[in-house]
Amino acid sequence: MRQNLPVTDTERHLRDGDSVVSRTNSHGIITYVNTTFCEISGYTQEELVGQPHNIMRHPDMPAAVFADLWATLKAGKAWKGSIKNRCKDGGFYWVEANANPIVADGEVVGYMSLRTRPTVEQVRHAQHAYADMRDASRHHRWRLWRGRIIGTSWRGIAGRLRGLRLRDRIAAIIVVLALSGLAAAVSAMAGMAASNAALARIQRNHLLPAQQMGTILRKMMENRILITDAATGVATETLDASRRRIVANQDDIAALVANYRARTDRPGQRALLERWNSVRMQYKDRIDATLQALERGEHERAEDILANELPQRYEPLVASANALADQHAAAAARAIRDAETRYARHWVLALTLLVAAAMVAGWLGVMLMRAVTRPLADAQRLGSAISSGDLTGSVVIRNEDEIGDIVQATLNIAGNLRGLTNDVTIAAGTTTEAAFRIAGDARDIGLYMTEQKQAVARIATQIRELQQAMTAQLEHTVVAHGFANDNHKIAINARAGLQRVIASIDNVQQAVNRIGDTVTVMAAVASETDILALNAAERARTGDPHRALATVVDEVHGLAKRSRSVSGGARHMMSEIIASLDHGVTSLGECRELLDTIGEQSEHVAQLMETNVVKAHAHADTVVKVDSCLVGLTQIADDGADLSLRTMKCAAILEKSAELLLDRISFFTLPKHVPAVENLPLAKHALATTDDSAYG
Repeated sequence: MRQNLPVTDTERHLRDGDSVVSRTNSHGIITYVNTTFCEISGYTQEELVGQPHNIMRHPDMPAAVFADLWATLKAGKAWKGSIKNRCKDGGFYWVEANANPIVADGEVVGYMSLRTRPTVEQVRHAQHAYADMRDASRHHRWRLWRGRIIGTSWRGIAGRLRGLRLRDRIAAIIVVLALSGLAAAVSAMAGMAASNAALARIQRNHLLPAQQMGTILRKMMENRILITDAATGVATETLDASRRRIVANQDDIAALVANYRARTDRPGQRALLERWNSVRMQYKDRIDATLQALERGEHERAEDILANELPQRYEPLVASANALADQHAAAAARAIRDAETRYARHWVLALTLLVAAAMVAGWLGVMLMRAVTRPLADAQRLGSAISSGDLTGSVVIRNEDEIGDIVQATLNIAGNLRGLTNDVTIAAGTTTEAAFRIAGDARDIGLYMTEQKQAVARIATQIRELQQAMTAQLEHTVVAHGFANDNHKIAINARAGLQRVIASIDNVQQAVNRIGDTVTVMAAVASETDILALNAAERARTGDPHRALATVVDEVHGLAKRSRSVSGGARHMMSEIIASLDHGVTSLGECRELLDTIGEQSEHVAQLMETNVVKAHAHADTVVKVDSCLVGLTQIADDGADLSLRTMKCAAILEKSAELLLDRISFFTLPKHVPAVENLPLAKHALATTDDSAYG
């Protein structure tokens, strides 16, 4: 047996009215649990579904309980008993379990189990019995029958007799009536048989012997008449014929006497018979003596015997026969009285049996009536409560019989409805809340879709404007591309002209450089002239005669000064010209570089413009496609708006369905700890706001 460990001493209790509902397949694998099951066990629905049901088994439960459970369920019967289950955290809780097989197409396809809160007495009794059943030395004190814990003592047997099912009770009544009737009939028949046997014995032991005695006396009388007729001569037949008849009668008498003696069993009768038989033999001897006398012709002797001796023997014979007859009559009367007494006893016994059977049957009938009417009244009251929607009702099952099964089945229905209605109530509240939110979301989606539709329309307008702008831009780009090509060509020509200007400036610079060289030479000549003048002046100072030469020298010196001044100014101007030319050359170089850059950029711009033209064409095509897509998007937006409208209508229908479901669930009265429908989140608000105009 599966051991679920560890365990603790923490006990949980089901609340009054709680119903733990679960369903398994035919192999005991859990396929459904209700919310209360998860709450009391500590497991989630995901942890329970798909697991074997013995995941809840507590180590304190004896294996015999589950053996009885499965044996009962596999037999197609319902099982009811007290079970201690283990919680996920190791704690435990007690339940009154009711398990039933689920049959489809004649085959068991699963099992349904309903568990409710047991009474304190049920838990105490189960704890005591299960403790004994786990002890090897005491397990024989108890046995299980369809979940019922039955003691093996006489009290347990009496308790089982009190728990007989209706079928067994009716069968017991029928058996009691049948046996009592049979016993009464047997007693009556025995009385009649005893009376018949007594009559047979009277007939055999008294009437028949009396009849035989009469026959004997008649034959003896006939022999006397025959012998008398033969002796007196009035016989119509011969003596020999008379003798044969007399002998035949004597043989019959001997046979009758032997039979009579065989039937006589009483000592007094046998003694009287023997005395009578002794007298009979004497009487026979006198008949024989008379017959012999007649045969010898001694008629006087024969007449004397007939007149004197034979009457003396006949009278005691008749007296003894009468005494025997009186004894037989007295014995027959006693036998008749005894038979009547025995017959009366048998009838009294039969009547006693019938009265006792009637009393037992009446008691059983009363018990049956109590077993039927009271549980039926409970079942009727429970059924009326359930039919009025009250699922909190509970009755005490008085007997473990068919009506008890019906009451238990009704309780199971109420319990299952409580569990399912509890879950449905919560689900209905959630559904109502979801419906309310879906309706709100649908309204928001409708607004969003309307705004989206308007936005798509605006985008479509802007795309069309963009398409027109891009068409104009494309035309402008084509024109700009032409201008760029022209600018590129102009830049190329400007660069070539600039190259020629730079070459001319180079030539001017070279000429200026040559002028500079000449100016330099002139400056050098001036310097030499000045030096020559200085030398001449010096020499003139040394000699007076040469004053005129000094004047010339002074003028040459002045001319040299003016030449030097002019050459210095020319040099300065040449320097400025050269500097300007250098600056111009530098500027022209920079211009050339700029023109080169402009040319390259113009070429690059031309390439870009060409690429832009291609892309502009592509963009124009893309804009056309985007416009087509916007048409489709507009259609989608229209469809989305229609879908949103349908969603709002469906949400309205869902809200109405949720309202109807909540209204129907409110028909049932659940335990106080189960929240009412109107107290569920948003349920009241959802019911109050369900309006078609909200979705118009």
